[in-house]
Order: sequence, then structure tokens, then C-alpha cells
Amino acid sequence: MIRCFVDKYSLLCASDEGSIKYAIGKKMKEIIKEDDEHNRGMKIGYDGALRAVRAIDRQIEYPTSDLNDDVQYKIIYNAQKDLLYKIYQAIKEEKDEYTDD
Repeated sequence: MIRCFVDKYSLLCASDEGSIKYAIGKKMKEIIKEDDEHNRGMKIGYDGALRAVRAIDRQIEYPTSDLNDDVQYKIIYNAQKDLLYKIYQAIKEEKDEYTDD
């Protein structure tokens, strides 16, 4: 007797139980490999985004003047750093949620 199984990827048919188990096992390994490759690609993308945010963070220089009118530049500096931190945290949370890292 031939048994057939349909999954979202293909149709598996076999005549004995050993062949069925082998075919299902082989298909599961293929699916896991595809998921691992997808997960690895997502990690690479998220890591690239985090590196870009850190690179921008390093470019922002702290105001060096001690003048009282330099307060405006310090406020701008702090706002830029706060925004970058929030962006970094959002990317990190997305990475943790959508990857196995």
C-alpha cells in the first residue's frame, strides 16, 4: 500500500513505513535548514543596522566650549544621543524577538 502525505512544500509518497519515516525526516531537515538560513540572514541584517547606529553615534561630538551660550548645543547633543539610543534599543528588541539569538 502506498501512503502519501502533503505538506505546504511538497507531496511525499512511500510504500512502507521505513520509507515514509525517511522521507519525512529528510523533508524536516530541509525545512530546518531553510529556517536556519533565514534566521542567519535576519541576524546579519539586524547586526548591520546596529553597527550603522553605533557608527553614527561615534560621529556625534560633545560640545567643547564652556561658554554659557553653549547650552543649546549640549541640549542638541543630548537629544541626538537619546534618539540614537532609542533607535538602537528598538532594533535590538526586534532582533531578540525575531531571531534565535
